[in-house]
Amino acid sequence: MSLYTKKKDVDHFVKELLSKVKAADERALRGFSIARMYHHVGEHRTALEYLDWYLKAKPGAAPAHKLRGQVLAATGDRPAALAAYQRSLELDPHQKGLVMTGCQLLLDLPPNSAPDGRWLQQAGKYFPNDPILIKLKERQLRSPATDKDLDDLEKLMADAVAAQPEDGDRHIRLMSQLTAAGRAGDAYSYGRQVEQRRPFPRSVAWYRCLADACQKHQASLASPSSPPLELQLTQLAALDRLVELELVARAPATQIVTSLYRLDQLLLQAGRDTDDSSKPEQTRLEARALLSHVTGQLFYHMACVLLYTAKGGAGERREAADMALVLLLAAQAFPPLEPVSRMYQLSNRQATLDVWRQCAGARLVEVGWCILAAERNSKPNLLLDVQQQFCNEQGRNRIHSRVFGGGALSSLGRRATSAFLTLPAFLETSPAAPRLADLAAMAGLFWAERAGSLHHAVWLRLRSGAAAGPALAADLRLGDPAVTSAAPETLCRIDVLAFLEATVYTTDQIRAAAGGRDPEHLFPPAVASPLCTPDQADWWSAVQRVHAESARRTSWAACGARSSAAWRWCAASADTAARPDWCCGWQTGLLSRR
Repeated sequence: MSLYTKKKDVDHFVKELLSKVKAADERALRGFSIARMYHHVGEHRTALEYLDWYLKAKPGAAPAHKLRGQVLAATGDRPAALAAYQRSLELDPHQKGLVMTGCQLLLDLPPNSAPDGRWLQQAGKYFPNDPILIKLKERQLRSPATDKDLDDLEKLMADAVAAQPEDGDRHIRLMSQLTAAGRAGDAYSYGRQVEQRRPFPRSVAWYRCLADACQKHQASLASPSSPPLELQLTQLAALDRLVELELVARAPATQIVTSLYRLDQLLLQAGRDTDDSSKPEQTRLEARALLSHVTGQLFYHMACVLLYTAKGGAGERREAADMALVLLLAAQAFPPLEPVSRMYQLSNRQATLDVWRQCAGARLVEVGWCILAAERNSKPNLLLDVQQQFCNEQGRNRIHSRVFGGGALSSLGRRATSAFLTLPAFLETSPAAPRLADLAAMAGLFWAERAGSLHHAVWLRLRSGAAAGPALAADLRLGDPAVTSAAPETLCRIDVLAFLEATVYTTDQIRAAAGGRDPEHLFPPAVASPLCTPDQADWWSAVQRVHAESARRTSWAACGARSSAAWRWCAASADTAARPDWCCGWQTGLLSRR
């Protein structure tokens, strides 16, 4: 890289350099280094002039053609840049990095242009599973110049998933392709099988894709108004997760409310179908357990949306806070599943029940501390006052109108099919605050669900003031020889906990320096202001992943798909041994070394 950052400095250097060189051939050979300097300061046209001068003397110089491609790409002339890169590869075919640079340029060309097959062939030799190459192959198959073969497209997607099943985008593209081909049922079946292992718990795109696949499959049924119960439950779970992730991602309010509206509408319909006595008792019990959990989630999400979208004067914001508080009171009436229950013990999908239990436990902890904070920071009898004000038909209608009545949803109507307006649970809300002992009992579930989020960890520490930490602190005891031995792993864990405490302390000091009462004392972590920097959050997430993998490593096994219908194995095969690993569940095993 050149030491010069300004054109005038490069001009002065080049003038002085060429004044010392008299021979024309030798002057031309200096053109390559001069071109690099001008390219570095953004003088691309001048760089091209010196490169052309140099290439007349050394037309077979692969680095010069590569530099020419870089300069042309910087000017926006992608076709000419690709031609220069291709010439450089012809002269030196071992430039693996340049292959993907050219493929990225191809991807930046207009979508209707067919990619040059030479680039795809070269990339396939060195990087057969690269996402850029997969997208280029898909573009090639969709190109007007290519005969479209849906089987080829499906095979491409299935092979891409088989190569890297941990890439959520590849699963989404496969499901999108199935749906576009008019096979919404197959897309739903595939998505449901993948979600059984919850491989992408923090992906908004994945849960949006899964919820949409459920909706499109329902629309394709002969009786869309009477979909199978399993379809409704899958869509409910996907929408619940989608609303939560959209809140955390600070998505547009209309987008969040639309997802929440779908959840509210579907919850009532699914609740009616669980009374069908023709279904097995275990199925009905599990369905009711999910509906109970999602009802609590609905109240919790509505409270978050009210706080997230609160605008206007102080009076309107105060009303939104009171509405949110009574919804939080309602949400705490739906506890986690009991693992000792008969339904839990007989279930053949306990992993899914564990997920519901963890989510419910995290909800109760967050709701509980918000209620305690509101009670501590407000007038006496606040909980009873808001309960009496809103836990009636008129108050419930006001809350529904406040959440769903504005913007793009004002014309949707369908109040008669709203679970919130129909189910009696909200009207039966108790104004009692949670006990500290009950919140402490749920802390383990909170950490199991939220351990990867530093924001949530700091939020709970600021609310509770307790020294309890995530799972990685469970085996650290002051009297434990493993701690006093100063083993590297133990020191790392202590360092991680010290990082958490330091983050909590600095955040608390910053908030204290601002003075006054905490304006977000009622805000759950999903809608609270960030309590850490993005770099801190990324570091914490990485540490939590390392800690989790120190006890158990997920083995993303390749499915070995060999046909265009590889995806069907997950839905058509009744024998799990015949299904590919990425469909029937990722294999897990203990590490052989610590």
